[in-house]
Amino acid sequence: MPHPYLVPLVLCVACGAPEGHRPPAPLPAGWVHFSRGLVSFDHPPQWTVAARPLGDDSLDVFVENTEGSGERCLLAIHFGMELRFPTMERMKPFAKRAHDTRIGGARTRRIDPPELPGTSEGILELGGTGPFHLAHFRYSGLDAPTRQMVEQILASLRNQALKR
Repeated sequence: MPHPYLVPLVLCVACGAPEGHRPPAPLPAGWVHFSRGLVSFDHPPQWTVAARPLGDDSLDVFVENTEGSGERCLLAIHFGMELRFPTMERMKPFAKRAHDTRIGGARTRRIDPPELPGTSEGILELGGTGPFHLAHFRYSGLDAPTRQMVEQILASLRNQALKR
């Protein structure tokens, strides 16, 4: 008879790769790669990426769309220590609805209330070492196709520092 803890342990190990060793996310045709220090992800070629280092231990990244009637920030990502969650004022009333899920295999704590369509905020555990093992993301008011692309970007986020 197997040990009683063996089956749950096997199931837990089989659920997915550790965050620092996730396989690459599927890359849509034509997307481009962004890399800054230990952080990398893929994005549509018509979108631009702006990065703002905040010292050695944190980085803000903004994914923007400059097509059409002007520039619009579609996704904001903060790498490093996050002092509070959620940060968007409109998400604070829904903080108790935060739930655990996975994005691209990475453990994620997120809020995405149906009362605010196309809006989400969360914290991804990317694994690895150093301050970039967490990514705090937020986006607001996106239509369904744009939201799918943003979620694909989140699934492709990687911290290049391996776990020790």
